[in-house]
Amino acid sequence: MTTSLTRNDSFILGLLIGAVFIIDLLTPLGIADGILYILAVLCTLPHRNTRLTFGIALGCSVLTLLGLAWSPEGGEWWKVIWNRGLALFAIWTTAILGYRHQRQAQTIGQHDKALQTFMNHMPSACFTFDHEGRILSWNQAAERIYGYSPAEAIGRYGWDLIVTPETRADTQRIMHGVFQGQSFVNQRWHDRNKQGEPGWRLGNFFPVFDEKGHVAYGLNMNVDITSQKAAEECLTAQHRLRTILDSMTNFVGIGTPEGIVVDCNQAPLQLAGLQREDVIGKHLTDTYWVNYSPLVQQQVRDILQRVAHGKTVREDIRVRMGETTYIMVDACYVPVCDDTGHVIQIVHSGIDVTARRAAETALQKSQRNLQAILDHSPNLIFMKDLEGRYLRINKTFEKAFGLSESAVLGHCDHELFPPAQAEQFHAHDHLVLKHTSLIESEERLLYGQTPHTNFVQRFPIQDEQGTLYALGGIATDITERKQAEEALKKSEERFRKYFESGLVGMAIIAVDQTWIAVNDELCHMVGYSQEELRRITWTTLTHPEDRAEGDVLIHDLLHNQRESFSFIHRYVHKNGSIVYVKIHANAVRDGHGQVEYLMVMIQDLTKQKEAQAATRAAERLALAAMNALSAHICVLDEQGTILMVNDNWNAFALANGGDPAAVGVGANYFSFVPRIAGGQIPDTAQMLFNMLEVLEGRKQEFSYDYPCVSPTSKRWFTCRVSRIEGTHPMRIVVAHQDIHEQKQAELQLREAETFTKSIVDNLPNMIFVKEAQSLRFVQINKAGEHLLGITRQDLLGKSDFDLFPTEEAEFFTSQDRKVLTERTLLDIPEEPIQTMHAGIRVLHTKKLPICDSFGTPQFLLGISEDITSRKAMEDQIRRHANELEAEVDRRATRIQELEQRRMQVEKLAALSQIAAGVAHEINNPLASIAQALTLVKRAIPPDHPKFKYTQKMQACIDRMTHITRQLYTLYRPSTSQPDPIDIAQVIQSAVDIMHPIAEKKQLRLQVTHSWTSSPIQAGIAPGDMIQILCNLIQNAVDASSPLSDIGITTSLTDRTLTITVVDKGMGISPDVLPHIFDPFFTTKYGAQSVGLGLGLAISKNLLSSMGGQLDCSTKEGKGTTFSIILPLPPEYS
Repeated sequence: MTTSLTRNDSFILGLLIGAVFIIDLLTPLGIADGILYILAVLCTLPHRNTRLTFGIALGCSVLTLLGLAWSPEGGEWWKVIWNRGLALFAIWTTAILGYRHQRQAQTIGQHDKALQTFMNHMPSACFTFDHEGRILSWNQAAERIYGYSPAEAIGRYGWDLIVTPETRADTQRIMHGVFQGQSFVNQRWHDRNKQGEPGWRLGNFFPVFDEKGHVAYGLNMNVDITSQKAAEECLTAQHRLRTILDSMTNFVGIGTPEGIVVDCNQAPLQLAGLQREDVIGKHLTDTYWVNYSPLVQQQVRDILQRVAHGKTVREDIRVRMGETTYIMVDACYVPVCDDTGHVIQIVHSGIDVTARRAAETALQKSQRNLQAILDHSPNLIFMKDLEGRYLRINKTFEKAFGLSESAVLGHCDHELFPPAQAEQFHAHDHLVLKHTSLIESEERLLYGQTPHTNFVQRFPIQDEQGTLYALGGIATDITERKQAEEALKKSEERFRKYFESGLVGMAIIAVDQTWIAVNDELCHMVGYSQEELRRITWTTLTHPEDRAEGDVLIHDLLHNQRESFSFIHRYVHKNGSIVYVKIHANAVRDGHGQVEYLMVMIQDLTKQKEAQAATRAAERLALAAMNALSAHICVLDEQGTILMVNDNWNAFALANGGDPAAVGVGANYFSFVPRIAGGQIPDTAQMLFNMLEVLEGRKQEFSYDYPCVSPTSKRWFTCRVSRIEGTHPMRIVVAHQDIHEQKQAELQLREAETFTKSIVDNLPNMIFVKEAQSLRFVQINKAGEHLLGITRQDLLGKSDFDLFPTEEAEFFTSQDRKVLTERTLLDIPEEPIQTMHAGIRVLHTKKLPICDSFGTPQFLLGISEDITSRKAMEDQIRRHANELEAEVDRRATRIQELEQRRMQVEKLAALSQIAAGVAHEINNPLASIAQALTLVKRAIPPDHPKFKYTQKMQACIDRMTHITRQLYTLYRPSTSQPDPIDIAQVIQSAVDIMHPIAEKKQLRLQVTHSWTSSPIQAGIAPGDMIQILCNLIQNAVDASSPLSDIGITTSLTDRTLTITVVDKGMGISPDVLPHIFDPFFTTKYGAQSVGLGLGLAISKNLLSSMGGQLDCSTKEGKGTTFSIILPLPPEYS
């Protein structure tokens, strides 16, 4: 490329050459003139014009020769010739070198132009970049893809122009790798265009080398694959959606606004045994997976009409599944709209909520029943939360306290009852919550203005996980019982003499059946002493079988239904024997007609009853044996009359609406059975005929299974009739046994086998069963056929060696034998397998033995899940999870540091405030002592023998004054006005102060500044800064060993000044480091220690008041570094 001279440039160049020639004539040697001629030639080089350069060189050469001819004569003519020859050589050397440079530049320019032309005609985006990442060239395809013109792109950093924050680091790494000679081929990355729109690119990064083999610049060529990437993601999303839908147990379908089915998942199809082609393209109400009734069909049409107008509808739909089975479906219809808001599709889903709705109905009924029981209970019932607020009360509670339910719920005892009564309730509630167990107590309280005594049982209420969430209570009014007990105590003395003698046993019994008094005859009769009888009740002494009768008679006596009673009764002797007695009891009433106690006379009938008991023992034994059986049993005589029945016989009659007397002892079996069972039990006549044959001795026994439809249910029974051997006349036993559960279990077993087979065949995982001995396949589901690519007929009866390569078959067989030998579950996380149609797949397999009742393995069960796709996805998720965990750990560490810093600040503030208070309290009396000492010093002459003690006192006062000043500084940092000061001078002042102290320990204080120009000035209080530095240097001196160095360095970065004080001592231990800034914390003990542990605390507070901070870093055995960090004015940014 050449450029021509302008008129102005030509004039100036000619004028320059003319001036040089004139000068040449005036200087005989021509040394300076040759240099000026060379400069004239050099001035032509930027124009890259060869002709101009050689023309100027020729002209300069002619002028040089003319100057030689016209120059004045002199004695040193040979020097003139030598200098002008050198000038001619230099002129032409410069011209020739300039010519070569111009030719090289033209060649490079032609190459650059050709490269730019080539790049502009490429369909892919191309740009070059230097080693710093700046763009050097930019083709038209890059301008089209990214939207930046060459003028906007060239000169800018590539990662700032088009790279997203997520891919910035990778892009920088690749660009830097190019200048290390690396090539990056087929790279996929995510970037953005000028409008900020993201996109995906596929391209290559190459280094471009110069003639010396160095990387001159980098070249990137890429194509836009955004559309391709979007298509891949769309296909992936569609496949994921299909997988998710088919794995759902809910019914999910997609249809048009008119109700035509477009697609559906597998759940409803499997339920109805249909294929997708059976329903797709047909109306929802006509040929879908459920059988809609006409009413439900109209309901669905109405729903579709509403959804077609853009509304989401959710309703329960009653669907018929079979002839008599109905289920309740929770159906949801959602419209899918386009960008204009028109409904283009309808997504409908459903889930079987039959059991849920039934459970909700049962729960509501149960709650109503519970509330009815609570409201009609005579006891006070309440429920509280853990804070003591009432959650529920019954009607008895409202009536007793005269408070409505709305006034009680949500309130605690202290808001409802007198303080003493509320505190009593609260204490008992606290015991329940503390021990989480039942607590019983007696409470005296007021019902309105009436005092009552309640027996209260409080108990914890826990959820299914055992978590306590409330407490309940039941209170029983025992006021009357307490009053009766008091009355019985008053009358005890009055009747004592009545029992001193007698021929029969006599006793006084309270209404609660406790013994008030007994005579010696009764004690002899039952074998207990009087003291022992008083410790037990009437009921305890009574035989368990007679307690109910006695309770009824006493109940009638207490409720004025009779005045006295007599009956035969049994007591249990102390030695365990039975004592038969005849009891006559009279009620003794008080003035209000209430029974006060019972007067009882007891006659011993044991000997009379022993004879009668022997005759009934056998009958009771037989009846007890019958009652112990679960069957309904009766004993018949020869005419079919029922002689004996067990309790289950009577219970069954009552449960089914019958009269036990009509079908019990004394009734004729052959009379009522045809009447009762004629329409319910098939072949009733044949059953009765077989029973007659047993009675007549033609059969020993027979049995018969029959269904029985009772008023409450339909159940299965078996009837067994057998003769009683050795009886005369003939007796037979008829036993009806309920076998309904057995029948149901058999039916459910058959249904479960069918259901299990259906589930196994439709599970997405491969399930197979092998015979334990030969390890041949005996069962496999459809998923296994599909995965292996082998039909069930071709697989059953074969082993692994018949189906897989030898290496795989040996592995499978060894694992199977291991499971059968160890009889444990074997989990194989990853198991590769060669399939017929899908190549190698990775399976997650679990194998376990199926054993018989003796524990011997009979079969081997295997469950395999195809995890090929999931494994690839897990690897990607694991990488992202690791990155996320690292970020979470980093942030958690930062939060922990901030929390520790906050706690430290609060602790320091509290300690500082206490220290300031102590300093203030000390300072007042100290000032008085100092004034008094001044007066004493004035009164005592210096030569007085005691004057030296005043000097010691003054030193102690000065020491205490220094301590209080430090305490004030800790609480209220210095308020000195910050002045612009030279940091270096402040540091030097502190060093000068501490130099004598360091010199005593043979330590060197070395100061190093990071700047050498103008001094750094900062707005701080100089006195405070010197105090801080002195404190840090003093600590460094104390920690350092003799003959070591203490370094004081400064550094300036980003408007921040850092001053560090470094020692080479033993460092600070980790257990001490967190406390070094605590007030009064020190590790310097002993006679030489004069510090209070306030130096670092005061320094940190002073720096905080200046807007700075004080940090510490240490390593045991290596030394400690304290860093002062101060902000600087904006001019130092």
